Amino acid sequence: MRVSILLVVERKPFRAALGEWLDAVFPTYDVQCAGGVEHLEAIPDEDAPQVIVMHDDIVDMDAVDAIRRIKFALPSAELIVLTEEDQSAIHQAFVEAGATTCVVTWQIASALEQAVEEVIVSAVEGNGL
Repeated sequence: MRVSILLVVERKPFRAALGEWLDAVFPTYDVQCAGGVEHLEAIPDEDAPQVIVMHDDIVDMDAVDAIRRIKFALPSAELIVLTEEDQSAIHQAFVEAGATTCVVTWQIASALEQAVEEVIVSAVEGNGL
């Protein structure tokens, strides 16, 4: 099974740049992009990505509510939340809502690659991917 990563980032320039970066860092993974949370509810379980990378800057929706909607729509996916907030209380709220981990945006280059690798290893060990 090929590992798939789904980006849920509303800002197009950031989404495009992040998608290109993930393609370069993980060339054997299938990287897809979704503009917003509402697109996830139409994904059938058999097409669910193993990893979702979501930015917490979502128009017309609280980040915690978005995390809950994502986990409700795609419960088996690991969810990494990108945030500009470097506060443990906010990260804890995101994890309690269903996120696997949080990455502060100014640490993307170092932390996101490691986070994706860790959740993939965990998924492989836990689910036999």
